[in-house]
Amino acid sequence: MKTHKLINSAFVAVLFVALWVAKAPAGTVYRDTFQSYPVQAPAPNPLTNGPAGGQWFYVDPTPPTIGNNEHRIFDSGTGGSGLQSRVWISTGNDAKLTNAISIPTLPAGTNVHTFTMSFLAATDTTTLARIATFHYEIGSSGESLGFVSGGNLDGSQVFSGLSGFGTASAGAKGKTDDRKFKVVFTATNITTSDKIYFNFTRITNAGAAGVFMALDDVAMEISFGPPLIVQEPQSVSAQAGDLVNFSAVVENFPDSYQWTKNGSPIPGATSSSYTIPFVTKPDEGTYVLLVENSEGATNTVPATLTVTDNTPPTVANLKGLLTLEHVRVRFSEPIETSSALQSGNYTISGGAIQSVTLHDSFTVDLFTTPLNPNTLYTVTVSGVQDLGGNTIAPGSSSPFTTPALVISPVRYNAGTTTSHPSGPPDPMSEQGGSWAHIINTNAGISTMAVIDDLGTGFNAWKITDQNVSSTSGALDYRLGVDPASDNIARANGWRLLIHSRMITDFFGGTASPVVLYSDPGNGRRYGIFFDLNANGELTAQLLGGSTYVLTGDALSYHTHMLVYDPATTNASYYFDGQLITSTYIGDANTAADGVIFGVASSAGTGEMNFNRVQLDVIGGIAPTLVSSPQNSTNGVGQKATFTVQFTPFVAGYQWLSNGVVIPGAVSNVYTTDFLTLDMNGTQYRARALHAFGNVETATASLTVTSDTQPPTIASVKGSLLLDRLTITFSEPVLEEQATNLSNYVWVNPGIANISAIMVDPITVELRTTSQQQGSNYTVLVSNIRDTSNLVIANNSSASYKSPGLNTVARYDAGTTTTRPSGPPAPNSVDGGSWLNNSGTDPNLITGPVPDDIGSGWHGWQVTDQTSASGQFIQYNIPMTPEQHLQARNNGWVMSIRGRFVEDFNSGVTVISQYGDSSGNRFLFWFDLVNGDLLMRPQGGTDRIVTSGGAGASEYHLHQFVFDPDTENTSYYFNGDLIFTTWTGDVSVAAYSGVLWGTGSSPNQGSMNFNLVEFNLVTPPTPPSVAATRNGNNIDILYTGILETATSLSGNSAWTGVATNASPTPALISVPATAPEQYFRARSAD
Repeated sequence: MKTHKLINSAFVAVLFVALWVAKAPAGTVYRDTFQSYPVQAPAPNPLTNGPAGGQWFYVDPTPPTIGNNEHRIFDSGTGGSGLQSRVWISTGNDAKLTNAISIPTLPAGTNVHTFTMSFLAATDTTTLARIATFHYEIGSSGESLGFVSGGNLDGSQVFSGLSGFGTASAGAKGKTDDRKFKVVFTATNITTSDKIYFNFTRITNAGAAGVFMALDDVAMEISFGPPLIVQEPQSVSAQAGDLVNFSAVVENFPDSYQWTKNGSPIPGATSSSYTIPFVTKPDEGTYVLLVENSEGATNTVPATLTVTDNTPPTVANLKGLLTLEHVRVRFSEPIETSSALQSGNYTISGGAIQSVTLHDSFTVDLFTTPLNPNTLYTVTVSGVQDLGGNTIAPGSSSPFTTPALVISPVRYNAGTTTSHPSGPPDPMSEQGGSWAHIINTNAGISTMAVIDDLGTGFNAWKITDQNVSSTSGALDYRLGVDPASDNIARANGWRLLIHSRMITDFFGGTASPVVLYSDPGNGRRYGIFFDLNANGELTAQLLGGSTYVLTGDALSYHTHMLVYDPATTNASYYFDGQLITSTYIGDANTAADGVIFGVASSAGTGEMNFNRVQLDVIGGIAPTLVSSPQNSTNGVGQKATFTVQFTPFVAGYQWLSNGVVIPGAVSNVYTTDFLTLDMNGTQYRARALHAFGNVETATASLTVTSDTQPPTIASVKGSLLLDRLTITFSEPVLEEQATNLSNYVWVNPGIANISAIMVDPITVELRTTSQQQGSNYTVLVSNIRDTSNLVIANNSSASYKSPGLNTVARYDAGTTTTRPSGPPAPNSVDGGSWLNNSGTDPNLITGPVPDDIGSGWHGWQVTDQTSASGQFIQYNIPMTPEQHLQARNNGWVMSIRGRFVEDFNSGVTVISQYGDSSGNRFLFWFDLVNGDLLMRPQGGTDRIVTSGGAGASEYHLHQFVFDPDTENTSYYFNGDLIFTTWTGDVSVAAYSGVLWGTGSSPNQGSMNFNLVEFNLVTPPTPPSVAATRNGNNIDILYTGILETATSLSGNSAWTGVATNASPTPALISVPATAPEQYFRARSAD
């Protein structure tokens, strides 16, 4: 065995100037871009949070108070000077900023040093004639300074000394050379204890009063000469296996390092030292360090490494991998590649070696025939050499034990003509694994059994998807692994194995066959999309990872494995035994739980024959029953809940009602629907699924008692659309009475019912004529019956306050009546002052469309007929952080009325969007499909919302309502609810505000917008109450509903006194001599 010791080629390996040089360009001793200061007006004096080595002090010409605009940190954007940077600015005449800059080190070998002070100055206004003057001054706390040269970079201004005047140009042109100034000066006999002073003063000249002067990018550099080698690396004689270090000490601001061996650069050896952790014979040679800076280069004297190697390699460690087809052999030292990769140099007891791959310089992976889990094997090695030519002792043997994988708690196995001669089982059958099936009746999506596929002897379950639209949905099989079982898999390790054959991707686009395992416990899913590329080669796209081209033999059966290592929390991907990647981290998405195989809901197509899909887990043993469901007695209209518990590993659950599987009941908790009398006596039991055999509970009986309580109103909620409300009853009600408009009578005049629909068995949505925001409403409800035919109390009161709305952004093109002269431009004041962010391609077209197709509606045309990406039309209004917080906490509604005109036979391109500063966005795309209007919610499912080709012939109203309680968004089309569970998506491209127009893709489209409006919900006024003595009275200030009681006992009655819905407190006075009273306030909303 080789020894391992440290041999260092220098006594001291310290680079004492490297710490601060690494933070700035070579020779820069101080740099301040003002980015580290928070935006403030006025800024603190002195400025804090700046770079080390200096600090700015403000000298106020008009003490004692510093005004907001005298001394300010400001983000200069595209306007003003166009610097697009954080800067110091001031409008104050003679406002001075001063700094004392430290000198951390000086070049060796001279007492005269050359410095350069640089800075940027600009007048922050777009008015070119308003130019402000500045005064600069450079000094020192040490010996005298000498002026060399100075001025701006374009040569239009020349300085003549260490102090003087300059002018800062105006205009939104950014950091141009006429705004960049430099002063070169010398310092004699200066030391590192001295400081260099820099003063900058704003001077007002004619026409510049009140404009901002901006200062940015202040830096001081030292001219230092080429690097100086202070200590050379030393030659070394070492034994193979030693750690060897070469190092040098360098001064004069080295900018880069490069070690060479025998004249060739060593990749990655770019510091002042170079370490060889485990030296071998091929490491012998001559080592030189090349050092450079901006003023020259030098190199060290050569150092020679001599290595002695007389010890042969040994096997240091054996490890069976989770694939159960690979053994990792680690040697005691780096090995010679050609001998290490000869499969004839290895044997394994009870198996065979199929191939060998190099894992690293010490290690090989043996690809074996399949091995049994938790079994002892022996590997014998001969003929392997180290890099010094020494050969391992013949017949070197070492034992190892394979991982204790349980094969398989989750499994679909179509089998072979031998194991399943009658053909593959249906995955939904108990023999097939009791997989839950997401059924899809769309044409072109199908499944079928395949016996002896292509004469291979493999049976398969074929899944076909020929639909190119993402609206076609998914077709898959899934087992929802329970959380405790996920924890075991994550803690111990797992293997997802797929044996399958890709048949076709049909149309050459993105394919949809997929297999994945989703683990909500760590918020990730791991899986593979399969496809054929343009060359007909099989590809695998790892979810959240890269796409790999696998083989030209695309249509044969292949084995894919994802293997999760809990030590690294990474998964490795193997294709037919070959390691493809070992750094796969999965995808941050847990939309589903457990194992899934089939075709996805994306717009891709494809066809795949699945022979085997299985999840193998260390410790994934069969479950045992802990507790069965208990009998339950409940009344009509209630729900009953049953719970079971098993020890892991549970591949999934099935609940049965009177022996029949309940679709979708796949967790350890099952809650019934609303109970009816005919459900009395129903027997419930649960089944824990495992490929070794399912385990069932005892049965639980449900007793349903008669209903004696009539329905009541549980809650009422007004809609943000201000044209409907939802009434939730205490129990299920009969639809015939619940949707009868005559059963709802309004107390408020002017409100009429339009329609009523059942949202669910206990909830009615009542649509009305327009309501006023922030107003109180009451509707009297009668004749509503529950499922036991009991009637609600006559004239039951349903009261609520409609939400208040605050308009953040609005474009209204109007009608021929409201705007007879036609629609305004969106970027006009009348149009809403939208910012116009559009490309320059002539095929981008916008403009007014009066009385569009004689409809009476005006429109604003947005047309994109470009063929390149990056060209778009977008109108936007930014929102503040406070507005985003209000939107997230209280809710919002966005309304778009428009007519989609043409899609030019292209994909979706017309958009509307709300996004926040964190990248959360709700992006709506519009398109035509066979003449009908398609709405695509980004991150959701496409919806065709018209029929009969009416997509382009009419104006339609789209409304999106965000509910902060559920964090979901509902979509209404022409007032009809389409969906309620859209959560949007997250994107770095999200615009922080409201936006409409076209996307940046090369797709094309045209839409006439009549209305775009974004409203925030006004937060409710919080209740408050306070009391103060005022002579003989007690003054009570309150908001909300003021109530009083004579005691605080549990049965005291609170009586309403007055209501104040305003946020401004109202006053009520009571005599101080009155009997003891208590007051409280509750929300009036």
